Amino acid sequence: MKIKILLIICLSFVFTNTLLFSQINFPDSLNVLILQDSRTIGENKIPVKYLKSEDKNLVIKSLTALANVQDSSTIKDIAELLMDNDANIRFTSAFSLGHFPNSSAVKHLLNASDKEKETQVKCRIIESLGLTGDEEILNIISKIETDDKTIKKVAALSIARFANRNIKNLNGIISLKNMMSEDFDEETGKYISYAFFRIRDKVLLKEAHKEILSLCNSKNEFSKMWAFVSLGIIGDKNDFSFVTNTLRKEDSWIVKINILNSLNSYIKTDSRLIDENLTELLLSLFDDDNPHVRITAIKTAGILFKDFKLNTELLQKTEDRLNEYFITEKAIDWREKGEAINSYAVIFKDRSKQILTDKYIETPNYGIKAYIIRAFRNFEDAGIYEKVRELITEDINSYNKKHNITSTDKIIHSGELAILYRAFIDLLSDLMKRVSEEERNLFKYMFLEFTGSKDLYLIENSFISLSDSIFLNDREEISKVLSFDYKELSYPEDKDAIILFINQFGEFKSSEMVPILEENLKSDDYELCKYSAEALEKITGKKYKYDTKPKYFFNTESFEQMISYKYAVLHTEKGDIKIMLLPEIAPFSVRSFIDLAEKNYYDSTIFHRVIPNFVIQGGDPTETGSGGPDYSLRTEIAPVYFERGMFGLASSGKDTEGSQFFITHSPQYHLDGRYTILGKVIEGMDAVDKIVIYDKLYDITLTNN
Repeated sequence: MKIKILLIICLSFVFTNTLLFSQINFPDSLNVLILQDSRTIGENKIPVKYLKSEDKNLVIKSLTALANVQDSSTIKDIAELLMDNDANIRFTSAFSLGHFPNSSAVKHLLNASDKEKETQVKCRIIESLGLTGDEEILNIISKIETDDKTIKKVAALSIARFANRNIKNLNGIISLKNMMSEDFDEETGKYISYAFFRIRDKVLLKEAHKEILSLCNSKNEFSKMWAFVSLGIIGDKNDFSFVTNTLRKEDSWIVKINILNSLNSYIKTDSRLIDENLTELLLSLFDDDNPHVRITAIKTAGILFKDFKLNTELLQKTEDRLNEYFITEKAIDWREKGEAINSYAVIFKDRSKQILTDKYIETPNYGIKAYIIRAFRNFEDAGIYEKVRELITEDINSYNKKHNITSTDKIIHSGELAILYRAFIDLLSDLMKRVSEEERNLFKYMFLEFTGSKDLYLIENSFISLSDSIFLNDREEISKVLSFDYKELSYPEDKDAIILFINQFGEFKSSEMVPILEENLKSDDYELCKYSAEALEKITGKKYKYDTKPKYFFNTESFEQMISYKYAVLHTEKGDIKIMLLPEIAPFSVRSFIDLAEKNYYDSTIFHRVIPNFVIQGGDPTETGSGGPDYSLRTEIAPVYFERGMFGLASSGKDTEGSQFFITHSPQYHLDGRYTILGKVIEGMDAVDKIVIYDKLYDITLTNN
């Protein structure tokens, strides 16, 4: 069963490398993994030496490690294995070279492509060229003529890989069109549709209008969902009737999401397309079986009717429907109520002031209150912030009396009130460029008040606002205030906030912080050293060295124990999600996840980021999207793909992973090679599909069953 599932997680045309997924041996494989994680080949170039090993498993693990380390001095050694007798080794060599943005790697791959006879290895070479080649290589890939459906699929994926790097041209479009010939099949169409989707160029896509329309009728839901995005980019209003008729009959929620998101591109060309049929269709989707469709339909209503003035009857129907979400007694999920309240404000703007105010005062739900606060940003009168501040102040005073709270820290970190503050900071950020110069000064001091809150969301978003050009002349003053806030932080409990401040000092080139940042370089915390050194370089223009190394939570005993855990079950508000863990391809990430789960780190956390038909994301105890453990993980790449239901690690860039994870709703191949995959959902995708923002993750069970 395990082998079958592992095959499912790879693209159908990816060579199944059974050696890659074999059990870790010690100590040689351990040495390779340590060097991979430390991003070095070591003084003795151990992974390179292992390329000559008789142990094929060790050779493949060394090639994978070198793909992660990306030391250009190893390209020649890796390329030599493109000629190896073993197809598994040639495949992994091609995979490894695909992660070197280097002309030498491209040259080796091209040479091997001409000689390679094994279809699956040739496919890996073509895909790697898509990851590393320039437009000249795109033209070569576009000229591939073959009857082999497997090669066609990977050629389409390769064209998409080029497009991900903004390398696209008419030759790629013509190649994709030619693939849709007489022997065209649904599986090939999936990757052709994905390639069109990633090209995302109106002029180029017009050349394939007919083919994209054909893909919109595909039996493959992923092919359809991508095709409708491409059709929306073209934006031909003559397609609108077809698009809305499909939406009316469509069963797949992920296709519905993409169609809904494409509607505005047609409306922009002709607002008269908003008629009674579209209005009734859109309002009917407020009651769809899938929560993501309901929420997206509500948002779409706000977008489409934002500037609508053609038909007051249609506008009245929409208003009447949205008004239902203001009824307290009506049994509707509070997040849907919140989205409806926001759409109401998007459409009716200042006219909605009284109904929003009344709802804010009346509702006991702080989540809905936060939605209302953010909804005020749609007002034309930017001075609305004063009324909002009054509402929040009254709420805080009432809350404090009820809970006998006197400390400012307790107010901000009370949980419920923190939600209000976070919404208010978002409102201020949206309004700050629309207020008078005098009021901007007030905004500056409000942002500075929040930088001392120790709340990661408030700090980070205040920093973003204070970095705006409107406060450019105030940076010296701002830096001085931030230096006082920084000194109030305590390590290690405030480590995440400390790092935010360090990064901001670098952005502001705060010279007065140089001595403090230099002192940080003596810390035994690698991240403090790393971020301080980067900030110092921005301030002084000099490179700084430090001796502290990244933390390893790695030993033979823990890895043997790790392999004994095959599954993790996420117990969520919407049901259980069973994950098959993949320590064979992401050992450090799996080990970290298991350690955190065993410490109950994930218990009672929320899914703080949910993007319909993309991902659900959780794993942050701070609920801000900025939290994590007291270490970072290095990205672990392997020839596995982000299909639907993949369990990956979130990051803010290469080698910055921590505790936050995500699960994909649909294939997301643009994440391949950029984010770590540490598991695959094998049960409970129905729960994944139902989870919306702020849903709870109760706890995690590690199991072998």
